[in-house]
Amino acid sequence: MLARLGRHLRSAFDAIEAESRAETATSDPLASQRRVAVVLVTAGLSLTFIHYLQGSGPLVGLSEATTPEFARLARWTAVNLVGYLVIPWVVVRFVLKERVAEFGLARHAPGGWRPYAVLLVASLPFVVWAATLPSFQSTYPFYRLGPGESPWPWLVAWWGLYAAQFVGVEAFFRGFLVHGTRARFGAGSVFVMMVPYLMIHFGKPAPEALSAILGGVVLGFLSLTTRSIWWGVALHVAIALVMDVTVLIGAGVL
Repeated sequence: MLARLGRHLRSAFDAIEAESRAETATSDPLASQRRVAVVLVTAGLSLTFIHYLQGSGPLVGLSEATTPEFARLARWTAVNLVGYLVIPWVVVRFVLKERVAEFGLARHAPGGWRPYAVLLVASLPFVVWAATLPSFQSTYPFYRLGPGESPWPWLVAWWGLYAAQFVGVEAFFRGFLVHGTRARFGAGSVFVMMVPYLMIHFGKPAPEALSAILGGVVLGFLSLTTRSIWWGVALHVAIALVMDVTVLIGAGVL
């Protein structure tokens, strides 16, 4: 199963490189460099925005209606979505003057789910194992239940926000960064993306940060191959929820 996925990725690498060389031969080099510069500067501004504005305070207006923990995480989600989605989309539409769908937001072709299903099956044993480690148990879930608090409704509501922010993560890294630099760097665009993707995992458990290198590369190649991030979003959400639920089961909460 994994060998088949490896062959798929090698084939994707060759196809991406050939396509990139063909585009480079027929495009304006200055326009290509400008596009890469706009994408990377925007990425830097977006990541800076997220880092400094996430903060620890609640989202205004939610503290009274929800729990302080949910209001805090709602702010975190809102800032992530602006940084990962809104800022890049505005740049794509009004600076690059291109279609947002060309940056990994197209629909998957029929059968495009199969390599992601392989990744999910291969990942689950490691996710369940990691959930038994103290470093992961002290990190997940992000929503910390108060004494005697039930998972319903606010932990479950948080999972909805958590899923939404993964749309932003995949759209930014496997969409905007990868497809925005593909014409210039070819398959190398995946490795350009992988470095900042790894860095947003600093502060999380070391095994998760290290797995972000491999996961970022594999998901990057799959996005380039399929021209779509959507099954990557589904995979990311599934793994994150399995981690949360497994930790909570181990703690006797579920």
